[in-house]
Amino acid sequence: MEQSPSYKRKIQIQFQAYCYKILRGEAVDYYRYVNYLQKNEKSIESLSSEESDELYVSDEYRSDDHLFKVLEYDIGIKSDLPAEVLHLLSQKKRDVILLSFFLGMSDTEIARIMRVVNSTIHEHKKKALKLMKSELEKRGMEE
Repeated sequence: MEQSPSYKRKIQIQFQAYCYKILRGEAVDYYRYVNYLQKNEKSIESLSSEESDELYVSDEYRSDDHLFKVLEYDIGIKSDLPAEVLHLLSQKKRDVILLSFFLGMSDTEIARIMRVVNSTIHEHKKKALKLMKSELEKRGMEE
């Protein structure tokens, strides 16, 4: 069925009006968005030092940690001083401290894993903490 030229013209005008309406709405949205940005955005130069410090993230890698292998566990320590002091301890004392304080194991659990009695674990922990305390105090006075 053939449409008359006047009907085709009418459809064309309606389509143009629809397109103008859509484009006008898009322009209003765009100007509203630009106005919002102007009110709410800050330039980087105008930020205070506290605000600019919040803009970055520092990556942490396990390779930066001091890694201790205790039984089948790998325990990473980020701080240098505690890691240095732990290296001064004997292997058994270090294992007891790491299992106890870093993995949260009880003396009974550690004794079962290391196949020793509870009192041995208690003594290792007590001596290790005493050594660590004296070493930390000594290093604290030097620095």
